[in-house]
Amino acid sequence: MKLLPSITLTFLLIFSTAERGWAQTKSTTDSLHKVARERKYTLQALALCDLALDFRNKAELDSAFYYGQQALAVSQKLKYTHGQALAFYQLGIIASIRANYVDALQMLSQSADLYKAGGEKKGYASALSAMGGQKIMLGDLTGALDYYLKSLKIKEELGDSSILASTIANIGGVYSEMQNYKEGLRYYQQSLGLNRKHGKIKNLPTDYYNVANMYSNMKNDSMAMINVRRSDGQEIGQPLNSAECCAPDAGVTCESEVNSRLSFLRP
Repeated sequence: MKLLPSITLTFLLIFSTAERGWAQTKSTTDSLHKVARERKYTLQALALCDLALDFRNKAELDSAFYYGQQALAVSQKLKYTHGQALAFYQLGIIASIRANYVDALQMLSQSADLYKAGGEKKGYASALSAMGGQKIMLGDLTGALDYYLKSLKIKEELGDSSILASTIANIGGVYSEMQNYKEGLRYYQQSLGLNRKHGKIKNLPTDYYNVANMYSNMKNDSMAMINVRRSDGQEIGQPLNSAECCAPDAGVTCESEVNSRLSFLRP
């Protein structure tokens, strides 16, 4: 009989511990449900962004814009920074395709601010680069160059040289539009070198064409011709020199070949 109090006490302790465990488990379960619900909605926001991208790629811009707006609404309701940044980016690109460059710049600026706030350097750099594109379309080459250089700096900080080539080529394009062909050539050659380094073969013809265009504008026809031929897929990867370029080829002299092939490069 003397054991009863201790048994009762033990039971009460077990019950008390179980009750606290149940309460803790319930609290944890509720938290997990909340996380699960939020995760469900963030996935929904990302899926809507993917739909916007898919319809944009199909040139179905009305549908793309609709899903972009839906993605933005869901993300804003959740205060989901990444989703908002991505949605604004999609909407900005859609506006750009529709030639609404002012609206595009505004949306891309919001995307950039959100990516920056979220510490997403890669997204921030992409948004800045896209803003540079809008500045070009608006005729502001200095503004475009500023955005591209900022984007390049951030990408360099990420330490992945495979993502640099497109921004570097864009900088070359701005210098070309400014008629600073020497700087344009320098950046186009950097883009070419990076694409070759990372095996991005499909980008090489465009790189060689851009380099050829710079040489043509600098009145260096022999170097322009080398790169025109490489742009066409000839001798890619081979260290051609001017002598090799100017060797007679099936009765076509260097001078006549240069003149005929460079006709599209000059006004």
